[in-house]
Amino acid sequence: MELSKEIAILLRNIKIDSLNTLQEIEKLCKDIDDINIIEPLFRVFENNPDFDFGNPGNLVRIIERYYTNPLYEQELYKSVERKPTAYNLWLLNRLMNTFKEKQKRRGIELLERVVNTPNTSEDVQEWAKEFLEEQAE
Repeated sequence: MELSKEIAILLRNIKIDSLNTLQEIEKLCKDIDDINIIEPLFRVFENNPDFDFGNPGNLVRIIERYYTNPLYEQELYKSVERKPTAYNLWLLNRLMNTFKEKQKRRGIELLERVVNTPNTSEDVQEWAKEFLEEQAE
């Protein structure tokens, strides 16, 4: 199923306030097979930075279907630049784990910016620090 404009708008703007809302979003997205779902799903994480989506959660699984597509990497970087969250940083770290050293540079620079940005939450900065340490190993 393709991503409709209506679903994209809904995802870009939704505030998730309960597990039921999350489950409805997951049900809506699970059968969508369209690379263009990536950006709206990253917006879900950005707009709901304190919500527990699971570990890793179904939305992460849906997004990661596309990790080999170049658009995935591009949209992930944009998401972290717009609003770093535990989930998009976690996805960035997982992606960087698949890279050779030279390819990691952009991700490392982005994590360093997150750590050094004053208006970023302390929790998110801690995630970024942990991932920087992991990438340095």
